[in-house]
Amino acid sequence: MLSAKSNALAWLTIDLCRFTSATEVIGILEKVQDQIYTLIMDPCDCDAFADVVQFAARCKNLRTLEMNLRKCTGPVTAESLEALARIESLSKLSLTQYKGKGLAHAAPFAQCHQLRTLKLRDCTPLCGVADLAQSKYLHTLDLSGCTGL
Repeated sequence: MLSAKSNALAWLTIDLCRFTSATEVIGILEKVQDQIYTLIMDPCDCDAFADVVQFAARCKNLRTLEMNLRKCTGPVTAESLEALARIESLSKLSLTQYKGKGLAHAAPFAQCHQLRTLKLRDCTPLCGVADLAQSKYLHTLDLSGCTGL
């Protein structure tokens, strides 16, 4: 689950459903947050998603964030999406299998200046991506399975 590289975590994968709460795990991870470059998490619900986003925003060297949102059936807040967009070091973002409400537009991600890859695969409520045309650096966009487009 952990891979060491130059005394840092190269990647970290956590299934949050195996723990009592997301905050329990995040509390432990805060000690190494500046050493995490890739974070792969499966939030159990939308509250856990918001907790992961807040934690990811504090990871100064985070380059890749991947979250499978299949268990997040409630709304994803605009605040969480905007917080994701403000992670300056993020070059790859993957949010997949979201079926709830709140991720209708990809507009917040158009402001991510370092974002090179954006995967919103199987996010069925997504219906607007026109704002992504403003992104100068986005090279890869995966919208497969986004039936709302």
